[in-house]
Amino acid sequence: MDRIARSAESIPEESETTLTVPWSAATGIHFYDPMIVVNSTGGVAVFSSKCPHLGCRINRTEGQELVCPCHGSRFNLQGEVVQGPAMRGLRSLPFGLDRAKDALHVTLGSSQT
Repeated sequence: MDRIARSAESIPEESETTLTVPWSAATGIHFYDPMIVVNSTGGVAVFSSKCPHLGCRINRTEGQELVCPCHGSRFNLQGEVVQGPAMRGLRSLPFGLDRAKDALHVTLGSSQT
């Protein structure tokens, strides 16, 4: 997975690029530099890892919350703000699941919100 994360770092977030990650690795919560993949009982969701407060990369969880390391904003697994200073939720990213190739295709630089 480190190889995937490293290659994702070089993709501009505002580009209309599709990033492919292994679906078998998507069970639970996984952090890739430009995105967070959440596969929970509520379904699959993909969010930009950029905190809407000041743009820090969200890279950890505490319990069932996504936590920004810079100022402590917290988000639930649906990307909604649980605790500020962020005033809005995480940006959803469009994705498609290719079961034949066991891959998740995520479009960066676009939003489903």
